[in-house]
Amino acid sequence: MDLRNMVAEAGHRYRTTAEMVTDVLRQAITHGVLPGGEHLRQEELAEMFGVSRMPIREALRQLEAEGLLRSFPHRGWIVSTLSAQEVQEINEIRIALETLALRLAWHHFGEIALARAEKILDEIDLVTDAARWNELNWEFHKTLYEAAQRPRLLDMIHNLVTTTMRFPLTQFKKATQELHRQLLATCRKGDLQLALQLIEQDILAVARLSVTYVQHQGLPSLPHDQDGEVQPEAVEVSTYTSPNDV
Repeated sequence: MDLRNMVAEAGHRYRTTAEMVTDVLRQAITHGVLPGGEHLRQEELAEMFGVSRMPIREALRQLEAEGLLRSFPHRGWIVSTLSAQEVQEINEIRIALETLALRLAWHHFGEIALARAEKILDEIDLVTDAARWNELNWEFHKTLYEAAQRPRLLDMIHNLVTTTMRFPLTQFKKATQELHRQLLATCRKGDLQLALQLIEQDILAVARLSVTYVQHQGLPSLPHDQDGEVQPEAVEVSTYTSPNDV
């Protein structure tokens, strides 16, 4: 699917034009339709979306704030690329923010939220599309953090997660699901310290694979299990350093 098809499918599902443009471009970037380094021109986007330049500019500024685009004087907007060091930093920040969110939410979420989180995991088991898996993966985490009632914190976490969604790590799905189900069971048991450790373990595993992806422009030949799943704990990345090692 190309960008024009994504625009056509967007239809009238959005409250504002700027919201529609922002979401379509965000999906195009995180799904790899618009790769890193791609130059975006306002006039071309306006023609493609059939709108004026005003909502296009609004969308581009929002995506720049999310780290998906970069603007340059006299050059316009370019889809951002991430270095291995930037990927590491993003995930280190995620650990700090997501463990904070879980601490703040801990005494406020009940069985309704946990049941919703479990339903999301059940849906992930059936998903084969990488983009949908990314969306549901975020929905699972968001369901646990929403009880903290810190919308700005949640937005910050979401922006960081969105920035790294462009890496196709579906080979890690089985390991992620096992860890998420362990996290859910730990939340039900009321073991906060173990839950915090599992959040960090989850993010660190994704970070190691993401850094490897950036270094090799894809996942090289890595250890797999009998189901074809990557074993993230066996990935050795020369430039990756766990925060615990500092």
